[in-house]
Amino acid sequence: MNRSILIVDDEQQVLRSLERLFLPTDYHILTAPGGHEALQLLEKTAVDMIISDMRMPGMNGYDLLSTVKTKYPHIVRIMLSGYSEEKVVMKALLDNTVKVYLFKPWNNQEMLDTISQIFETCHLLNNPQLMQLINKSSYLSTIEDTYRKIEKSIESEADIAKIAAIIEKDSVVTGEILRLANSVYIGARTGSLQTAITYIGLDHVKQMIRSTSILKLFLSSKKHRFLLNRLWKKSALSQQLYLNLHKYLLDKPVPDNCFSAALLHNIGIMFLLMQFEEPYAQLLLESEKNPEKTTELEMQLCGNSYEEVSGYLLNWWNLPFSVVEAALYHRIPFDERVINKEVAALVHLSRHYACQRLGFTEIEELDPRVFDYFGVDAPTIEDHISHIDLEDLT
Repeated sequence: MNRSILIVDDEQQVLRSLERLFLPTDYHILTAPGGHEALQLLEKTAVDMIISDMRMPGMNGYDLLSTVKTKYPHIVRIMLSGYSEEKVVMKALLDNTVKVYLFKPWNNQEMLDTISQIFETCHLLNNPQLMQLINKSSYLSTIEDTYRKIEKSIESEADIAKIAAIIEKDSVVTGEILRLANSVYIGARTGSLQTAITYIGLDHVKQMIRSTSILKLFLSSKKHRFLLNRLWKKSALSQQLYLNLHKYLLDKPVPDNCFSAALLHNIGIMFLLMQFEEPYAQLLLESEKNPEKTTELEMQLCGNSYEEVSGYLLNWWNLPFSVVEAALYHRIPFDERVINKEVAALVHLSRHYACQRLGFTEIEELDPRVFDYFGVDAPTIEDHISHIDLEDLT
């Protein structure tokens, strides 16, 4: 069955241009001149994807796509925007109102590739066997409730002191914010939560609260403490290296929408450990001898890989699409399905060197293309990492 795409723009010239672009494809194209018309069409017509302009009279693209997310969560959402609308675009990415965005004027091949890549990833995430596995767990929904409660408190208070007072009620979240603020990446050197929030920025703080809420659910378990602590160390050190290498290799701060990519890439392992308990614990110990066989062993026991589980959970919890992609593809960052290759490749690097730094035996080989991608060689990266003053995770 051909996939259908609804394109929404108030400029007829744009609609005609995009219709021509998709003529040689198998996609069924529908158009609407505005947000209200698009919603009316969706009431009677099923579509797989919506591509909307941001700036439109009556109902803007963000409001339209937010409504679509609520009423039709299965529809894939893409935003077209101008360069002057970057703040709104970032907000849409952070709350998963859109999977990706494309700037106007767009590149035709980039648009076609992006649509194909998103459909491929969504097909992977909509695996019925994967859904059945996740739905067996009754405790997972509590994460979203916890995060939303704190997030709403933050958004209702403009004063940093009041925001700090709200966050201080959670000692784990407070500790992680202070840890990041005092890291080499931020360099705040403070014991004040209020100062730490000012240094980090509220958008990063929100991402940290969500990430910590997710991790707390698994790390609070009294079972398999050794393995969970080991997984936590790998994730936490991967995140430290990810933030540092992003700054070193790309010479720019980590965007808000991919801030926690390395920290959460292993979440599927924690889930599978809690779901299958001793059999999966034995699988992890076995995979230490041959990490390349992890997926094969997981498929035999669980029917899904931990990467697929990680991606599904993070998508379900409305994490930004770049974080979902990093979880799904960090072992194969140059797979043709990956849109945010920069993020996936950095997590790939960070994970490898985190295991090496921790002395773990389950160190998978690096894809050699990762060095060419960032324009450096392995000795340069390794020398840089050896001089990073990483935090003690014991």
